[in-house]
Amino acid sequence: MACNGMFGNAAGADNIQPPKPDRYFELQMADIVAVNLEARALFVDFWIIAGERGMIERDGTQYLTHLPPSDAAREFPEESWEEHRALQVANAIIDAFVVGDPRSIDKCRTIAQEYLGNQVDSEAVYASDKEALVYAVGHCHIDSCWLWPWDETKRKVARSWANQCDLLDRYPEHRFVCSQAQQYKWLVQHYPSLYERVKAKVKAGTFQPIGGSWVEHDTNMPSGESLVRQFLYGQRFFESHFGERSRTFWLPDTFGYSSQIPQICRLAGMSRFLTQKLSWNNINRFPHTTFNWVALDGSQVLCHMPPSETYTASAHFGDVKRSISQHKSMDQDNTSMLVFGIGDGGGGPTFQQIEKLRRCRGLSDKIGLLPRVKMGESVDDFFAKLEKKIQQGTDFPTWYGELYFELHRGTYTTQAKNKRDNRRAEVLMHDIEYVATFASIRDVLHGTSSSYKYPKQDIDELWEMILLCQFHDCLPGSSIEMCYDDSDKV
Repeated sequence: MACNGMFGNAAGADNIQPPKPDRYFELQMADIVAVNLEARALFVDFWIIAGERGMIERDGTQYLTHLPPSDAAREFPEESWEEHRALQVANAIIDAFVVGDPRSIDKCRTIAQEYLGNQVDSEAVYASDKEALVYAVGHCHIDSCWLWPWDETKRKVARSWANQCDLLDRYPEHRFVCSQAQQYKWLVQHYPSLYERVKAKVKAGTFQPIGGSWVEHDTNMPSGESLVRQFLYGQRFFESHFGERSRTFWLPDTFGYSSQIPQICRLAGMSRFLTQKLSWNNINRFPHTTFNWVALDGSQVLCHMPPSETYTASAHFGDVKRSISQHKSMDQDNTSMLVFGIGDGGGGPTFQQIEKLRRCRGLSDKIGLLPRVKMGESVDDFFAKLEKKIQQGTDFPTWYGELYFELHRGTYTTQAKNKRDNRRAEVLMHDIEYVATFASIRDVLHGTSSSYKYPKQDIDELWEMILLCQFHDCLPGSSIEMCYDDSDKV
């Protein structure tokens, strides 16, 4: 088990130098607790109604709020009745709560229903026929390497996906999407029993492979052949293991997008694209949320950039609100996706996040003003709705050519040795395949026979290693030293 922090070292360590490989930790104590489920539910109730830390004063009256921010009392307009009502309900809950008296918890939850409705304890909250605008899907963005080496990524994948299998059993509305065929292969190799569990969830339609590429790769420096191979090997893996190819290219986090991508996507059987990174631009704000992206040859894909401006949303009240308030394509369509879950080994969506979204939906139906959120549909379902609107006459804006990212710099120059090794590997693979192909047909041309057989398995393994090294934090040079120790071995 790794005990490193987010930036590669445990607490108290030097955050500049690589972590010491010979440092060990000992688990000294663990608590086993019996959770008071009603108390925990009340915690989430109050979080959504009035979760800002400290005190709020309105019209001379102080209202106690003491949980993390992003709630109705803070996010609704100060002059609105919805905000005033949130403060009143929150204050009534505090007045009714008695420490040590479990009966007061039931009373507090009854008060909370005045603001959230009475369906928030189950997936039935989404059963109303009222139109939803925000479609929430769970995700765990795990960089295949970045501030940790590949071996740690393998453990992150296992921990996170096992956690999601558990949540999928407990929450019928939950849908979890995950990209990168390489990470699925690691699961097959190192955690076969967990892979079988994931495969069962895939068959049930709740754990949803997506993306169609081997890893979430850089799109600027790999050769055209490498870009094609990303999709060839990714789609081949998904089809051979799960019975179908991905229809949506999923690349939320890379440092710019080559104008070749729509063309390659279409050739790989994908007409949809979800990304996010351009919302981080530090100069020009990208003008669209949903749009058509056109390659140099005229090929196009339908693209959506979730207006919450993150692919690791916390499913807060504010994330739902900003999914509409920051929407930049409202003239064409007012729906959006909310991609939520703790990424990079954090386990993905949590039960608290799913519970918060239930309460956000209950609040929308009971009080209004907050956009209605819905769980239980897939990314492909969302794009299918957009495509139907196009067929009915909706005209989304069009972006031609490269999607240039205006933030991360130096990605063409940092870790030059790594970039040189990548290009040498690409050239070498061309030569190997050329010679192997010639050798395999030479006897046919000359009417002779030999025992030579085209080394497909060996070539596939070589390509998979190269494609892994083209991950969007490895090839651009944004990873720690340990990652380049790994790639040097390849």
